[in-house]
Amino acid sequence: MDVMFQLHANVVLAEDVLDYSVLFAEIADAYFEKELFAEAKPIYELLGGDPAVRFFASSVDLCSKMC
Repeated sequence: MDVMFQLHANVVLAEDVLDYSVLFAEIADAYFEKELFAEAKPIYELLGGDPAVRFFASSVDLCSKMC
């Protein structure tokens, strides 16, 4: 991941997941696509804590298998 992505991701991830769930999901998906499963997993886990976005559970499971 490039440095600018990391900087922007860190700014978003410092916010409340419930307020920025769409951006959290985009960041997790970007990590996942780059096969950075260890970085994607905790974000998917945060998203999975919200009943409105339980579909992230399968992504967490896959990240666990890939780490």
